[in-house]
Amino acid sequence: MDVLRSNILMNETKSDRFVSDDKRHPTQALGGLYGSNGFFFQQRRGHLNLRSLASINLEKLVREVDIDLLQSHIENITFCNLREEDLRYLTDPQVVKLFRVSQLMLEYLLYSQDQLVENLNNLSHKYTEKKRSLPCVCICIHDSSNIMMICSSS
Repeated sequence: MDVLRSNILMNETKSDRFVSDDKRHPTQALGGLYGSNGFFFQQRRGHLNLRSLASINLEKLVREVDIDLLQSHIENITFCNLREEDLRYLTDPQVVKLFRVSQLMLEYLLYSQDQLVENLNNLSHKYTEKKRSLPCVCICIHDSSNIMMICSSS
């Protein structure tokens, strides 16, 4: 486990590369490293709440699929500013627990994405079917010199 911790200490994290103390717009502060959809990596702040992490019973969390408990720890883990010096104070079991909780969060995120895609596909299918079942609609527009008819069909 000490090897794991030393490897983590030696490697620069992605958040260290993307975070800036700049007061500019996030897209400028990050050197343009953001998606075209407007997403950007937020600056990390605060410390990891180890007491909160220690209170998690992993076996119970997995057994009961306690999403509310998992959800209550997402911001603490996602946005904490974990530095090399912080890792020196973590015990091996704490590092493993942090990693395991992170895995469970990512697993739930993947599940949620799959559910959203499935729901979107279902809604798209329902929309297409509803559109096909609508009758043809014609609108007549009378102008002083012309009569225009616009028909819409599925």
